[in-house]
Amino acid sequence: MTRIMVLAGACVSLASALLGRNMPAIAVVGLAAIGVLAVVDIAAGVLSARPQTARDDEELRWDDALRAHAVTMMYQAPALMVFLPITVAGPDLAGLVPPGSWAAPVAGLAVSASLFSYSAWLFVLAFRRPGRRAVRLLWPANGAA
Repeated sequence: MTRIMVLAGACVSLASALLGRNMPAIAVVGLAAIGVLAVVDIAAGVLSARPQTARDDEELRWDDALRAHAVTMMYQAPALMVFLPITVAGPDLAGLVPPGSWAAPVAGLAVSASLFSYSAWLFVLAFRRPGRRAVRLLWPANGAA
């Protein structure tokens, strides 16, 4: 989901810049978010590939939970970077639709829906608990603890 949102934010920022809305900084932020996402993907792969040395199951559970939390936190950086292009360039692009056109309410509704869904997604991303999920997946018998 993070990749989809980052790519959507980059597309919105590029569309705004290409349509002559004088927002090159927004386009740079959108493209930088793609670069940060690539770096985060590589870092998450490296972190996941590191061997886990644990003395017992409980230490392994803690290590899994902390790794899951670290990976989730890393993915929040590009997600937050595209918040600016979506919130600034999205309504700006909707303003390109002529006011008397049949598409004006549709464009306004689309921008409102995208801002709402993106905000809801950020809320879920910020408050979910990946450590508990990792424990539940790896040790179903102990996941309720």
